[in-house]
Amino acid sequence: MPHSLAFVNQLERDEFVALLGPVFEETPAIAQTAWEQRPFINKAALMQAMMRVLGSLSPGQQLELIRAHPDLGTKAKMADASVQEQSAVGLNQLNSREFALFQQLNQAYRGQI
Repeated sequence: MPHSLAFVNQLERDEFVALLGPVFEETPAIAQTAWEQRPFINKAALMQAMMRVLGSLSPGQQLELIRAHPDLGTKAKMADASVQEQSAVGLNQLNSREFALFQQLNQAYRGQI
């Protein structure tokens, strides 16, 4: 259920983190830091605040976040946002040949990061 910006702005830190911590693949530190920048004037300002926090992470921390993101086409448990993203482009409907190809591509990608 979507929440209003007014609702999000009035949340205590723990509530804010519980609500928005999963946005960046279960990296609640981003939401914790962004909470300090409230109140947000609009949803874009909220997202910009979270992106600034992301941009301030060290390269190693950013790489950890990338590695925490689920593989494309995976059947593993993942955050609701990732499930929605992958379902929106049909990755939840891969046939066995497509699934095997995605697994191969995921392994190749993981070898590069």
